[in-house]
Amino acid sequence: MAPCADLRRDQFRMGPLACLACAVSLSIAAVLASISVLSAAAGPPTEVTVGSGDTLWAIAQRSAPDADPRAELEQIKLLNALHGDSITPGMVLEMPTQGG
Repeated sequence: MAPCADLRRDQFRMGPLACLACAVSLSIAAVLASISVLSAAAGPPTEVTVGSGDTLWAIAQRSAPDADPRAELEQIKLLNALHGDSITPGMVLEMPTQGG
């Protein structure tokens, strides 16, 4: 009976360790999968070159005609570290991705 008791004790010790390893592996896989999905959904960054007479408001409206221009304008300012509404022709602005 002693060999069976030792075997059960060893299985018990390996059980929690195996469960922990499995849980950690699944957690890492889930994080990597979500990053992959989010990256694929975002797509490549879009840029707009400011033209003569352009305003942030007009660019925001063109960028997302079905969205609230105020929200789009704030996203553009955040992405480009703009502290005001001033832009100049030739500036290249990174634009928010659609759906994100």
